[in-house]
Amino acid sequence: AARHSKKAAKSLPGAAPDALHELGLLHMQTGRHLDAKLCCEQALATNRHNVDSLHLMGMLCLQARQYDHAIEWIARANRLDPKAQHLVSLGIALNQQGLHGEAFKAFDAAIRITPGDPETWLHHAEALANLQRPADAVTSYREVLKLNPHHVDAAFRSALLLRSLNRGEEALHHLDLCDRLVPNNS
Repeated sequence: AARHSKKAAKSLPGAAPDALHELGLLHMQTGRHLDAKLCCEQALATNRHNVDSLHLMGMLCLQARQYDHAIEWIARANRLDPKAQHLVSLGIALNQQGLHGEAFKAFDAAIRITPGDPETWLHHAEALANLQRPADAVTSYREVLKLNPHHVDAAFRSALLLRSLNRGEEALHHLDLCDRLVPNNS
């Protein structure tokens, strides 16, 4: 496999960093992480500020559960070109490291960039729950449900938090929504 990876990366001598990034992304999506890493390394050797390759290296580290490395790669990409996608990836890595306050800040910044993305709101809510702020987390879960009324995970997590806040009637409403979205899921 390693021989195949080196061969794949060497088959693109002088390739543009953007083309290498695209190839690396394709490799990652098909589970060939070593090939993806080699493509990123080649792209970064040509242009050490290639934001997409920096982010992809971070995503590869995230998948490999190398969270400290993921944080470094993604933070570098975000410093060069702040994007919601970078902030969400950074927040996920920070959460995995137990840095919930920093993760919340990343998700909060991502929401300011793309307030209409339900998955960003979902991460935002999870960070608030990790920070032991259940009422605020419920508010963020409500945003998820406004943007995607069929988001069963948000409805269920919201129900659990509402129950812990002794808001049983609201919790029941969210559980009923879960039952309507996924019938007979006992």
